[in-house]
Amino acid sequence: MQLYNTLSAEERVLIIDDAGKQRLTLSFYAYAHLQNPTQFRNELFLAWNPLDVLGRIYVANEGINAQLSLPADNFYAFKDTIEKYEFMNGIRLNIAVEHDDYSFLKLTIKVRDKIVADGLEDETFDVTNIGIHLKAKEFNELLEDPNTIVVDMRNHYESEIGHFTNAIKPDVDTFRESLPIIEDQLSEHKQDKKLLMYCTGGIRCEKASAYFKHKGFENVYQLEGGIIEYTRQVKAEGLESKFIGKNFVFDHRLGERITDDIVSQCHQCGKPCDVHTNCVNEGCHLLFIQCEECKTAMEGCCSAECMEVIHLSEEEKKDIRRGIKNGNKIFKKGKSDVLTFKKSVSENESSLKLVKQDKTIRKIELMAPAGSFESLQAAIDNNADSIYFGVEQLNMRARATVNFTIDDLKEIARRCKAKKIRTYLTLNTIIYDHDLSVVKTLLAKAKEANITAVIASDQAVIAMARTIGMEVHISTQLNITNIETIKFYSLFADTMVLSRELSLRQVKNITEQIIKEDIKGPNGKLVEIEIFGHGALCMAVSGKCYLSLHSDNSSANRGACKQNCRKKYTLTDQETGFEIEVDNEYLLSPKDLCTLDFLDQVIDSGIQVLKIEGRGRAPEYVATVVKTYREAIDSYYEGTFSKEKVAVWMEALGTVYNRGFWSGYYLGQELGEWSDVSGSMATQKKVYVGKGTHYFPKAEVGQFKIEAYDIKIGDKILVTGPTTGAQEMIITEMFVNDVTAEKAVKGDNCTFKLPFRIRLSDKLYKIVEA
Repeated sequence: MQLYNTLSAEERVLIIDDAGKQRLTLSFYAYAHLQNPTQFRNELFLAWNPLDVLGRIYVANEGINAQLSLPADNFYAFKDTIEKYEFMNGIRLNIAVEHDDYSFLKLTIKVRDKIVADGLEDETFDVTNIGIHLKAKEFNELLEDPNTIVVDMRNHYESEIGHFTNAIKPDVDTFRESLPIIEDQLSEHKQDKKLLMYCTGGIRCEKASAYFKHKGFENVYQLEGGIIEYTRQVKAEGLESKFIGKNFVFDHRLGERITDDIVSQCHQCGKPCDVHTNCVNEGCHLLFIQCEECKTAMEGCCSAECMEVIHLSEEEKKDIRRGIKNGNKIFKKGKSDVLTFKKSVSENESSLKLVKQDKTIRKIELMAPAGSFESLQAAIDNNADSIYFGVEQLNMRARATVNFTIDDLKEIARRCKAKKIRTYLTLNTIIYDHDLSVVKTLLAKAKEANITAVIASDQAVIAMARTIGMEVHISTQLNITNIETIKFYSLFADTMVLSRELSLRQVKNITEQIIKEDIKGPNGKLVEIEIFGHGALCMAVSGKCYLSLHSDNSSANRGACKQNCRKKYTLTDQETGFEIEVDNEYLLSPKDLCTLDFLDQVIDSGIQVLKIEGRGRAPEYVATVVKTYREAIDSYYEGTFSKEKVAVWMEALGTVYNRGFWSGYYLGQELGEWSDVSGSMATQKKVYVGKGTHYFPKAEVGQFKIEAYDIKIGDKILVTGPTTGAQEMIITEMFVNDVTAEKAVKGDNCTFKLPFRIRLSDKLYKIVEA
């Protein structure tokens, strides 16, 4: 009586090919009380082997957990073999999203202590007292509930390539690790939050839901049938898939695509990739993500060391493998120091953190640009957390903006302090000897005015600020790209702006290392990381461009950039004089950076500050961009961040100055994207209409002198001023020369109600389509 597999994988492939039959891949599970698991296991093998069933099945006293494949022709005969057992009568069989005739190549049925290893020894724990099952539509609806916490019950290598948006993804290797971590992290929300869980096919959630109910969680829900059944229902009912990316599966496919989104990176180069593989060195067999380019370059290996091993003789390979225990040095799931873009959590580290904590944690800081009092007020009115500005000539926007004067420092600090907004003085140009006295005076005045910190790149500025006890932030001009540089500057600075050329994976590695190595700044707190989130990008690495200096003797690194990169160019071969045809004359002009559509990934990278570029742009730009990112950040922490909202926000960003958008290098892209137009691609523009002449506070009415274009009821208007900021509204009624009117023209005195106060000489604009 044959009770075990006797064929090799190679022999099985030939048999499948010769049969020429389509095979189905499916999974199922059932909890039950089995008195004799070994007998049950043998009965299954004898019934399934003749049906050409292949797969990996675990049985235990608590039930069965199966992933398998079989010829489609034998499906109903197979169903008969399981439904003869009462506890599997009518059981749901999860059919795989993608089919592969070679998903399994042998039949393995093992008897284990448990069908899902949970590490629990609590005899009072009832695995059948489960949470509420939800179908796909119900699951989607509950995802939108701000009182819902959604948790991925799978392991880190599974959730890395695909997950539900806004899910907590425990950084664990096994299911048993996740239970106590999640219980600890969410212990304060046993009564007030809905705990929503999902996994691949439902079996882990079944046990987890019972566990969390046993631990006192009152509102426990789980996705019925897991991701596999969810995907089937989404397709059948025409629902939106809230799951993005690939679903990891435990057969040779290692994943099946659910959506076109690629949410992970190659562990070796950082490019977008979600293809898992095992290192071809059999003595390693590390599971990791590898793109095609790295697969070719590394010969399918995870490291140079393994590349050397695969070229050794078989005897030499055996000698190397001898004494190495599986599960210790090898067969680790996607965690190894050799993987640049996927760092290992130490085996001795007792506290495995959640990738995304509960939303009561401190929000990231939204930093806004201020190149004028109008822009400063716009940032304040739209709820920025901090602002950065330059004074006179020693900042990187010395010529691009009007800039403030030393005398303005106290007013800047006063306005921001009233709204609890932090203030940062940018003093980040190259400094020469003749600048030092000015720097010293400026820092002293900033300290006196209670400006929060100085953003610096020159060591002289850093030293002077430290001498007078002023907080220092390291500018992007210093091009910080690694943890050792962070350690060095932590002796002087509390916050550091990372190089714009890093990927989010590299950023995340740095933020995690800061925590792991407890790297603190002079204030005694962990160093904070800041990155650029939106706005213009320089063609040069971290803004260190020399074109302007060479062409016009006007140094960009002294704040006097002539914008050479924004001009048209032709490309000519100097030897032949042949002009090379290119599809874009703006060869050096990058599109603007925009991170809003992947802001959740930006926040999950562990940064503390998100910076908006734009000290040289208009106040309405500052108002719109800050307002939009404020809404997006708040939405993330409220658990309502969605594709639908992103679409609305992106449309809003498109209305103000931009050169087109791209994601920068954050998602692993190595080559830039270039604008193909001169100037802005904004969908709207402003035209000057007139100026403010009076405000009637009791009536809340503003009066304007029309000096240029006309305005009429229904027009969208913009009012800007040093104290007013940038305010937009639509005119619903107006008076011209004290008479009700539909339209006002040049020379008219026009009045209408305003939801804000105006001042003398505030400018009135009309917003029109560009």
